[in-house]
Amino acid sequence: MGFDISQRTGAPGETLVSGQTKLRTFLPEIVHYVSSIHGLCCTGTAPIKTNIAFRVVSHDGRTLYDFNFEEYSEDVVRKVMTLQLSEPTFFNTALLNSFKEKFSSESRAGVKVMVVFSDGLDGDVMKLEYESDLLRQSGVSALLVVALEGVRDAAQMQMLEFGRGFGYKLPLSIGMPSVGSTVLKQIVSQAQRCLLHTPSRGMFL
Repeated sequence: MGFDISQRTGAPGETLVSGQTKLRTFLPEIVHYVSSIHGLCCTGTAPIKTNIAFRVVSHDGRTLYDFNFEEYSEDVVRKVMTLQLSEPTFFNTALLNSFKEKFSSESRAGVKVMVVFSDGLDGDVMKLEYESDLLRQSGVSALLVVALEGVRDAAQMQMLEFGRGFGYKLPLSIGMPSVGSTVLKQIVSQAQRCLLHTPSRGMFL
């Protein structure tokens, strides 16, 4: 999971979720929802435990904070939300490339889903679409973008998404009803398709 919050005040003591009330409220719910996938074909009755990682990068792709892929941890979610962040983060090609490298080097899962929480694109759309396609070609199954409060042109962000299933035309937003359940449905839809081919290799987000 990645974060693009470029609208920051730069005030001392700012955390990752400063100024984003709904993200602070709903991020724990979203992470908890996607931590366990039920009812997939080819997996029997047992739920699949997903491995979830978080990464925060600078405008040039430099890693500011990085958490390894692991099963759901309430403590890790709290740490992510309280990260001290003195600079804005951006949704640009450097962000997508950083996650492409993270998935390639750290994940051998059959289903890989990148979720970005964003307040708007920070780069040329055509270049971002090209980088998004490289992310897909590298083996990432889906890119989901959740619009944050104060988002600029949410429709543009949808142009970068891939791998979405049911309700594809519905933009994902941090303020939408049952946002955690909605994100989970998108992941389940992708997992159903991918696990038909790689049923034993797990899921990474």
